[in-house]
Amino acid sequence: MGLAGLDGEDPILRALARACRIVHAIYTPDEIRLLGGVGMLLEPVLPKLDVLVRTELTGVARAGWTMRCADSAYLSAIGAAVQAGRAIV
Repeated sequence: MGLAGLDGEDPILRALARACRIVHAIYTPDEIRLLGGVGMLLEPVLPKLDVLVRTELTGVARAGWTMRCADSAYLSAIGAAVQAGRAIV
């Protein structure tokens, strides 16, 4: 079946949606980007996940926020390397 076959009732998507709602409540991001290889694999179900996140989303979430999937399997590693480089300076 793979990740593309997940539906809105799947426990995996529901747990990820809940985690994203928690992120909105704590950090109020402009964008949530699902990174790495797993993030890329979630692209086919991104519309379903987006609906689940927006359902019961906290009122403190920023208006106009977006959710995207990674377009490179190395975005997480690149981000970590950039942050590590800044820590050295």
